[in-house]
Amino acid sequence: MTEREELLGRLQVRLRRAEELQDVSPLLEPAALEESGRLASLLDDQDIKARLVLGRLHWHRYLALPEGQDEDDLATAEEMLGFCFLHDAPDEVLPERLLPLLADHAVPTALTMLERALDSADAAAITATTRIWQRIVRHTPTDHPHHVVYLGNLGVALQVKFGRSGASTDLDEAIRIGRRTVEATPTDHPRRAGYLGNLGAALQTRFHRHGIATDLDDAILASRQAVEATPTGHPDRAKHLSNLGAALQTRFARYGTAADLNEAVKAGRQAVEATFTDHPKRATYLSNLGGALTSRYLTGSGSATDLNEASEALQRAVRATPGDHPDHALYQSNLANLLGLRYAESHALTDLEGAVEAGRRAVRATPDDQPDQAVYRRNLGTALYNRFLTSRTVADRKEAVEALVAAAEVESAAPSVRVTALRAAGALVATTPDRKRAAELLERAVRLLPEVAPRGLDRPDQQVLLSELAGLAGDAAALALADPSATEDDRARRALALLESGRALLLAQVMEVRDDLTDLRARHPDLARRFTELRDLLDRPTPSALWSGKADAAPSLIPSQPEQDRRQVAAELRALLTRIRRLEGFASFAAPPAEEGLRKQAWNGPVVTFNVTEYRSDALLLTEEGITAVGLPGLTPDAVIDRVSAFHQALKDSTDSHPDANRGAAQQRVREVLAWLWDTAVGPVLDALGFDGPPADGQAWPRVWWAPGGLLSLLPLHAAGHHTRPDDAGYRTRTALDRVVSSYTPTITALKYARRPRTQPPPAQARALVVAMPSMPGLHHRDRLPEATREATQLMARLPHPVLLAEPDPGTGGFHTSDRMPTRSAVFARLAEVTIAHFACHGSSHPTDPSRSMLLLHDWQDAPLTVASLAPVNLDHARLAYLSACSTTLARNQDLLDESIHLTAAFLLAGFAHVIGTLWEIDDGYAADIADTFYSHLTDSTKEVDTERAAHALHATVRDLRRQLPLAPSVWGAHLHAGT
Repeated sequence: MTEREELLGRLQVRLRRAEELQDVSPLLEPAALEESGRLASLLDDQDIKARLVLGRLHWHRYLALPEGQDEDDLATAEEMLGFCFLHDAPDEVLPERLLPLLADHAVPTALTMLERALDSADAAAITATTRIWQRIVRHTPTDHPHHVVYLGNLGVALQVKFGRSGASTDLDEAIRIGRRTVEATPTDHPRRAGYLGNLGAALQTRFHRHGIATDLDDAILASRQAVEATPTGHPDRAKHLSNLGAALQTRFARYGTAADLNEAVKAGRQAVEATFTDHPKRATYLSNLGGALTSRYLTGSGSATDLNEASEALQRAVRATPGDHPDHALYQSNLANLLGLRYAESHALTDLEGAVEAGRRAVRATPDDQPDQAVYRRNLGTALYNRFLTSRTVADRKEAVEALVAAAEVESAAPSVRVTALRAAGALVATTPDRKRAAELLERAVRLLPEVAPRGLDRPDQQVLLSELAGLAGDAAALALADPSATEDDRARRALALLESGRALLLAQVMEVRDDLTDLRARHPDLARRFTELRDLLDRPTPSALWSGKADAAPSLIPSQPEQDRRQVAAELRALLTRIRRLEGFASFAAPPAEEGLRKQAWNGPVVTFNVTEYRSDALLLTEEGITAVGLPGLTPDAVIDRVSAFHQALKDSTDSHPDANRGAAQQRVREVLAWLWDTAVGPVLDALGFDGPPADGQAWPRVWWAPGGLLSLLPLHAAGHHTRPDDAGYRTRTALDRVVSSYTPTITALKYARRPRTQPPPAQARALVVAMPSMPGLHHRDRLPEATREATQLMARLPHPVLLAEPDPGTGGFHTSDRMPTRSAVFARLAEVTIAHFACHGSSHPTDPSRSMLLLHDWQDAPLTVASLAPVNLDHARLAYLSACSTTLARNQDLLDESIHLTAAFLLAGFAHVIGTLWEIDDGYAADIADTFYSHLTDSTKEVDTERAAHALHATVRDLRRQLPLAPSVWGAHLHAGT
């Protein structure tokens, strides 16, 4: 036994006696002091155990000795235990009374550690720094004069740790700490600007990671306040200006507001001008300025001067930064992007070579598992791809693919970065004969899509993130169909699974957690209750998703109420789902249907999913027998775009009231597009399904469900055909209306949702809600819908137990006695009580944000009934929603067409099994006639309504009107049926 071990053993015996028997006399003996001194002289830098024994021994001596004789023992206890405090000795083994003092004494060392961490890539050192600052904050009283300073340092440490680990929990905690620090700091405190700057930087980082728009707005607010709180000439003003410029540039990239970009350039220049040449942060300011100038050049509002200034700024940033500096890789990657852009303008090979080399240097300077490595590898892959387009060398393509795939394998990176890298790699491999690998790469990208827009994000943020990846699922399915290594059946199954996984993701997120809870409530009531609570929290739309005409409150970095973190709720719900699925009998609870489950949805008729891509176009046919693919070579993206444009222009021209307008010619153009749609898409599909002519007299009409996806969703598949006069030869042979009853569904999973069993039995008697808006507050009198009064009156006489909500119409005298105003809240209050809801009103399809598409009710200016507002609605008794309004199935944002975000889908999601919607603007007179005829096919003389025949009723109604107006498809073709 060594001397150290012998001394440590003796002192442990003394300490144990003192602590267990409450007898300190062994510690006060002269021998104890001599032994402790000898042991202290034998310590090395790693000896925490011995220091802990020595520290506790001297602490007990300090407590026992009279005042005046205890100073040395206190100093030794602080020294020994302070070392233990810094080296992660558990709190419970340290004297509780001493912890605040130990925390205070640890600050100088912690500051040194933090300074080193800022310029280090050592993950262990960064983790240790964060841990010690967390401990310091935990044990420093809130009334301590430096408590806020310590909070601020902890926030910085957490940001640094996130940059190395990519763990979102670190970044979330940094922001929470940052908000606390700002809140606890007086407005005129000299440190407040620094705390605001740190908070702004953390918020901007989280925006880049998750795409949360409120984070970006708060980052700009914090950075702007930091600038305003810093006097001109102050050394930190340049830092705050540069951070503000970077945040403004980021917001420009999302929303395209020129004022943001111009202010970003101005702030960036001011930051550089206010900094000495040898300032350690000057390279950061130069890089941010270069990024802003590059963006302005790309908009076309800048000039060649901007591009040259950007190039010079980025090159100076690289030259000013040592190769081992943590930011060196970032500046190299930014330079690579700039050089690639300049090559596109100049075609100078030196720029292209420079882009590749700078990209390689960025990758080499970054640890493989660091989140930013994914960005640098993706950027390198882009530069190599550009060089491949020029060189056409196999080596460039191979290296580009390797870089992009490696980017996707950085698991700590943002999912959006990984997905875009995989998509680019798949597209590049698709230029080779290796379609198998191309398909595999895009399939991996599709599987990551739910992580790009997880349910914890606000709806607007999800939409922006998904819009940037529009068409990915279609491309993946197309490449799967082109994979020669698989059988035809396997290719078709794989392609349909990809389309089901990658389309209508936002709908799928809600449908997933609205499963039947009957069994769960019976067997595990506590889990069912918590599941419902979490689901309802996420269903509740956030203020950013609910548009209102009212001005927002003044912006604040400190929420007036505790924030309900949607991402935390979503994480808890995911964990709860995992727990439930591990229970016996619940393995498939709230899970998407497998192939067998999908096939079951074809029991009443096939489901046809279209896929139109640059690679190829197909229809995937789901029947009870299986899944097959029908190639559609004439259905190219360019052809669809041309026909969609021509179709909607012709619709507009068909209602032109100008005396010289040729509305007949416009109807002819509409018919030409419908004939093309038949020849290239619908006709080949119906022929393949065996529906090659009208059903025989007395034979039941077959049904088909269409899942168009993408641009094809802007055309009426149900109205496709060669529409001529009834006396023309072949009149009833080449139209969808004369072969099948058509219905629509966003996906097969959505059809399963519409058919799901209800948790409560339907009411004994059906009830109907009729909402009529013949006039509209805030709109011109010419926008009145006088026929809405007739429509509602007819329905009140026809439907069972109707409830009327109607706007008084001064123009016709209708509904003057109504005391039930059609507001959003009044509608929502009654939806849970009815089986049928009918709306005769204006509809508005939002041009950019489909979640803001709305039915215009009395309070449409302040509380509109939008797609987003319907998100929390979850009905048990609802059967039929009839939206007698314009464009309720139309989504105008082409990058979100695969998401099927429109009013028709929103009512399906709310629980209606059948929804009647419209694809374009409709005439209110014909709309009233169509509605009356439709309900005449559903009701008998006793007003009994068979909503299950909704699709057949609409089909018969449209055919009736077509017989009257065979050459005017714009009149009878807009209405469609969606659902079961």
